[in-house]
Amino acid sequence: MAKVRSDEEKRAASEDLYYEIEMFFACAEWLGRYPLEPSFSSEEERIAYNTYVEAFVVHMRCLIDFFRKEEKDRRQDDVLPADFSSKWTHEWIACAGEKTCIDLNELFVRASQRLAHLTYNRPSTRWCCASIARKLGTIIVKFVEMTPSQLLNRDKADFLSLVDGSRSPAEPGVVPGVHTHALHSGTPINHDR
Repeated sequence: MAKVRSDEEKRAASEDLYYEIEMFFACAEWLGRYPLEPSFSSEEERIAYNTYVEAFVVHMRCLIDFFRKEEKDRRQDDVLPADFSSKWTHEWIACAGEKTCIDLNELFVRASQRLAHLTYNRPSTRWCCASIARKLGTIIVKFVEMTPSQLLNRDKADFLSLVDGSRSPAEPGVVPGVHTHALHSGTPINHDR
């Protein structure tokens, strides 16, 4: 059984969650500048591109792990959405999938195989950043709306602005869009070096 955490510990953990969300959307926005089959003017540009792809996948994996992990799978120091709201259920994650047709468990496995293992079966993966950002954005908005403000280290509006810079917290239930034109295209990111 996990240790019961204080409100202060939860606020501190929410700052780490904010960082993960911020970096995830920053990487998605940066990658949205490139077409599916990018060409690079230099080796440095190609390396920078691959670095952003890998950072996107790292932060995506961390957020998926946070949102999909259940109490029975928790390690002693894991932070879970249920720590912040007793209303949180994993059924909501499945529901969000109907809007975007992206399976979080499949993404988690692909990210783990791509980043954490060098195998003969390493997947050649294209990451559809816009669709993934919309999927996780929907879940993030639901989480923020369900979480009491006193458990967050920042205003709810700060969290929501990371998902969609034009969305105000007075619009509950609105499915977020990513706030850059490049990401609205849904162009997959090719990480096939």
